[in-house]
Amino acid sequence: MSRILKIILVFFAIIIIGALVWFWFSQRQQPEPEPEPQPETETEEADNLANISAQDYNDILKSNFAIASKKALEWKKDAQFVFLKIQIPGDLNLKKITETYVFTSTASKTLYWTIGFDLEKNYIRALIWKDDFLKEESPKKIATQFWEIDWITAFQKAEIMGGKEFREKHQEDLEITINLTHAQPKNYLYWIVTYNSLESGEKKIVQINASTGEVLEELDDSESSEEESETLETPET
Repeated sequence: MSRILKIILVFFAIIIIGALVWFWFSQRQQPEPEPEPQPETETEEADNLANISAQDYNDILKSNFAIASKKALEWKKDAQFVFLKIQIPGDLNLKKITETYVFTSTASKTLYWTIGFDLEKNYIRALIWKDDFLKEESPKKIATQFWEIDWITAFQKAEIMGGKEFREKHQEDLEITINLTHAQPKNYLYWIVTYNSLESGEKKIVQINASTGEVLEELDDSESSEEESETLETPET
């Protein structure tokens, strides 16, 4: 009996091992289940000039102007701040934006002193011949006491006033500049935001009061080129 029992036990052991081997092999042959689709989530929009908070850059902008003023006085003791030009790429990439502060001096009849910044406080200084720079502008000493609105805020106002639509239409060949200067009407201090399509020659110009933030009606080329020979008037407060 013991021999028969051993045979029976061996037989059952073979059956069990064979079943386990078959189960393991069959599991390997089954295709792996496809991962369940994940619900779509909104991707974060990359920071650019259109969606940042101007307040987040307030300290940087103030620091850039303070450095510019200090360095200008090292150039000439009577250096006067006369112009600020912001150059912005069509894709609004913050790393490609530059600020150029322009100063003049009675002791320098032919040259502007300039200093260009990025938004990481890097800067470079240069002297530029007046015959080569701002030839279509009429730089005057900027009355900084009326400078309340920063250029980021000015740009975002311009976007609302049709700049965004123009930019999206011409995004492949677009040049954007923002100038801080005294201009018509009344020679007040304004931000002048210009969207320029290099290929078509079309322009969109939005003018914003740098003191109040008021947006003027869109300028056409004839208005923007109006002579600015009037004497500087004190803006209303």
